[in-house]
Amino acid sequence: MITLISCLILNLWAEKFDQPHWQNWKSEQYKNALTSPTSFLNATQLSFQESGSLYLVVGKTRKDTRWVKEEPKKYEIIAEHQGDRIRVQVRKKSSQYLTKQKRRQEIKLPNGAIAEVVFGRRVGKLWGYVYDPDQIKKFTGFRFYPFNEKAIVTGHFKKHPKKFVSYKTVQGDLTKVSKVGTVSFIFNGVETYLNAYNWQKENEALKYIALVFTDLTGGSETYAGGRELVVELEKPLKDGQKFTLDFNRTTNFYCAHSPFWHCPTGLQQKVNSAFKAGEMLPLKKIVSSR
Repeated sequence: MITLISCLILNLWAEKFDQPHWQNWKSEQYKNALTSPTSFLNATQLSFQESGSLYLVVGKTRKDTRWVKEEPKKYEIIAEHQGDRIRVQVRKKSSQYLTKQKRRQEIKLPNGAIAEVVFGRRVGKLWGYVYDPDQIKKFTGFRFYPFNEKAIVTGHFKKHPKKFVSYKTVQGDLTKVSKVGTVSFIFNGVETYLNAYNWQKENEALKYIALVFTDLTGGSETYAGGRELVVELEKPLKDGQKFTLDFNRTTNFYCAHSPFWHCPTGLQQKVNSAFKAGEMLPLKKIVSSR
């Protein structure tokens, strides 16, 4: 009976972390990048501030369209920060209000670009984006190392009392994340310890942990700003629990594709090994660096 149960567990483990499941996971990554409401793969310009107004100057082309903070002679849209709401006025005529419940407004511009006004979710800021709808169509997907069976390793979880860690994003936001423990594992013969983070609300059950790191491939084959492995959990991890880490599912921060994401700085831990598994630099970044 013990042998039968062991075989069943091994089969379930193999099915979950085999190459076909990895291929399906990669397809989901691509789909989410194109459909997520926070995907800035097609963003061409960004501005934000904590109070005051943003003005949208619309040029003849999409590249000439800009959000500015000083009132120009001619502008298409003004967005004003008014405490717990944002007033959005289009062509100095129609007005709408964004609140913490209604946070976004999208406006199609005469030159084919799309402007979006956002009431910042985490920090209550006024954000203005300009999108090029055609730009996202040029996204060719993510680039990955070949599937690496040796990148599937056993992790050991050491639970810590939940602690909030402050960090800055590349956009300059000061925010925080929960540090819930550490994870140890052996990859390439090197024993490694990484902090386990979680961005869920304080009272929610732990649904995932995130490992944030840079390794010896950073800057040449993978994003220099760091990579992330998110481990989804069916049940919260217990202190001392063993679980599976599949570094084939490691991703670059989206800042590797667009500068408009809110990627963390300062959380990344340096690993003295080359993790040749998971996402690589996008091809356009490698071509442009030569």
